[in-house]
Amino acid sequence: MAAIAIFLVLGSAYVQRAIPRGASNFDSANYEAMTKQWLETGVYGYWALDNPGEPDAVVTPGYPIFLAPFYYFSEETDPQTPGGPYSLIFTTQLFIGAVLLFLVWLYARMVATQRAANIAVLLLAPMWSFYNTVGVVLTSLLATTLIMGYFVVLGLAFQRRNQWLALAAGFLLAAGLLTRPTLALASLIPLVLGFSSVIKPQRRQALFALVGIALPFIPWIVRNWATFGRPMLIEGRTDPIVGGVDPYFRGQPGTETQTHGVSLGNYATMKEYDQNLSPLAFGWRIVKLNFASAPHEVVGWFTVGKLQYLAFANLPASATEGAIDGILLSSVSSLGLTGAFLSIRWRDLVPTAAMVAVWLAQNTLMVPDQRYWFDILPFLAVLAGALISAAWGRAPISKARAAARTAPAQGPA
Repeated sequence: MAAIAIFLVLGSAYVQRAIPRGASNFDSANYEAMTKQWLETGVYGYWALDNPGEPDAVVTPGYPIFLAPFYYFSEETDPQTPGGPYSLIFTTQLFIGAVLLFLVWLYARMVATQRAANIAVLLLAPMWSFYNTVGVVLTSLLATTLIMGYFVVLGLAFQRRNQWLALAAGFLLAAGLLTRPTLALASLIPLVLGFSSVIKPQRRQALFALVGIALPFIPWIVRNWATFGRPMLIEGRTDPIVGGVDPYFRGQPGTETQTHGVSLGNYATMKEYDQNLSPLAFGWRIVKLNFASAPHEVVGWFTVGKLQYLAFANLPASATEGAIDGILLSSVSSLGLTGAFLSIRWRDLVPTAAMVAVWLAQNTLMVPDQRYWFDILPFLAVLAGALISAAWGRAPISKARAAARTAPAQGPA
């Protein structure tokens, strides 16, 4: 319980500092306004501040559904008036964060050992990049908690050969993906690989999990079909891709921002010369121009370059909170990636390592915003915990683990 206590103390202190800021982040302000507009007018649209009354499918509805009761019962539903019940939202998210920490411990114990699980949560608990998510109106914390719950329940379903647990796991994953879809591909890996040599995939349970994943998406797809005339999961937002095409955020002539590389302002400038140019076509043009002049730099950027920005605190100072967070984040990332590589030897860690690899491959296309790293931070902590446990002379995977499961379990460190 030490890790959860540390997290609650640090998270509570951060909540008190975050309440005055409220939904000051750009995306937070949009989530707040869209939720208020949805409650007040019934129109679901992410750009409620810029295009009030216009429906869209830019973001999935999981997080607005979570926020809606807070704004409804506080009677703060005017989309053009900022403000909300932040103390209630952030306090609720604080306890969701504690649940996530416990789920990480359960997952680590499931795929490695109890010692590795204790180390994993002790690495995460004091990390600002982990506990700051409780004090922002953003999707990462809720989505990752739901998806980690899916992994734990699916592991139980495979162990017990229980299709109803598998169905419940599918519902949890659907809820997580409807909140934030960035772990969609990685989350399907256990259905094929299982979790370890002890917890292997079961075809029947995997099928029930897929049914559980699919069913909650039906109302959302039907809504989009009825509203826009075509079935779809999400409208394409190209700015996270276009914003990450230029190596090391150099920017192009006329670019005002240096923190997100080529901006859509650049795109508008280029479009004056070609009215048929789409944002993605613009991004591809920039990639080709850069590759022609410096191919090694472009290749480096779309591999280790973006990883450097995501994992090793190489961002503007405002993106981190002091050297301690930078050291913790970089250390957990380094140890976790090393553990992923060593899964070649520790085969029980292969599914976890594969999920990290799939997420990394997917995000080579995106702008390397450090908050995206939260998606896989729990898995890196698990791999880091296994590696540290091995360095202490304990194999990261205990062959006697299956038998040990019958023994009474202690709580997290």
